[in-house]
Amino acid sequence: MFLCCVDKPGRPRHLSVMQINASRVMLSYWPPAGGKYDSITDDHSILYYKHQIKYRKQDTKEWTTGRTTSNTWYNATNLVANSIYEFQVAASYDRKTFGPDSDTLWFRTASKL
Repeated sequence: MFLCCVDKPGRPRHLSVMQINASRVMLSYWPPAGGKYDSITDDHSILYYKHQIKYRKQDTKEWTTGRTTSNTWYNATNLVANSIYEFQVAASYDRKTFGPDSDTLWFRTASKL
């Protein structure tokens, strides 16, 4: 496959919380600047971005890596109630070489009712 013009995409943008409760959060984000269709393969087909989500609870060194997806949203489950998390997203053309991470999004999950 031949990538026209760029090797790695830029940073995903506008990471935000769409829904949140005590154990899950739904995030949304925009693909890197330039739209979802920056590159053309050598057979002239459109090449879509893949997004890798990672997150961790505050004061935790290890990141949890979510599945790679072409969606511009992510549903993280099994979170701990009333806890602070940080999330980042990176984009890739090939699921191997990722561009820079998005800005970090911090949020607190809801308390259990």
